[in-house]
Amino acid sequence: MSKSKQHQTYKYIKNKSILIDSRPEVVLDRKVEYLLLKFFVVNTPCETTSRRAISLKEYGWKEKYNSKYGLQKRLDAIIDFNSGNYIFTDEDDLLDRFEENKLMDNMLEDIIAERFVIGKTPGSNNLLKLLRHIRNCFAHGKYLVVNNSIDQHMMIMQDDDTHNVTARIVIKVDTLIGLIKTIDRNNTIGWEEVLQDL
Repeated sequence: MSKSKQHQTYKYIKNKSILIDSRPEVVLDRKVEYLLLKFFVVNTPCETTSRRAISLKEYGWKEKYNSKYGLQKRLDAIIDFNSGNYIFTDEDDLLDRFEENKLMDNMLEDIIAERFVIGKTPGSNNLLKLLRHIRNCFAHGKYLVVNNSIDQHMMIMQDDDTHNVTARIVIKVDTLIGLIKTIDRNNTIGWEEVLQDL
């Protein structure tokens, strides 16, 4: 089967989702929640998903994404896509990838290590693929925030299409804020003002 026609499948039972968690859910500060939704949903760099999207170029990134001075280099300090914790796959191997990254069904035991598995996704680079799934999780309410054992706010996210999982993500809220600060290097959406009193 050709790669472009390959269909990825990983079905789950709704009551066994990673979003079913017995830990108390954290209520985010209103300003932080506003900023996350504004950047990742409304003013997303994923141009085809919002009428009010802002492209990477409009966010101030005129260099190629993967150039020596480009955005990828700046993001390495926040999220290193070459780490084994961050998996992008176009193969029909989501079950294996979820197993090796401890992202199987039910409540996740490890919520200290940031990690994700991203299935086949439209996008010109891995950053835009990740941002598209974060956007979908926020837009469809498929996330929860819990504290881990070292008191960090962790976002647990699952993107799916009718019980077929397309991405699972465990990421610190601080990492999401770091992505915003780095990508929006010109403060286009006003994140400095939103975060100044926090």
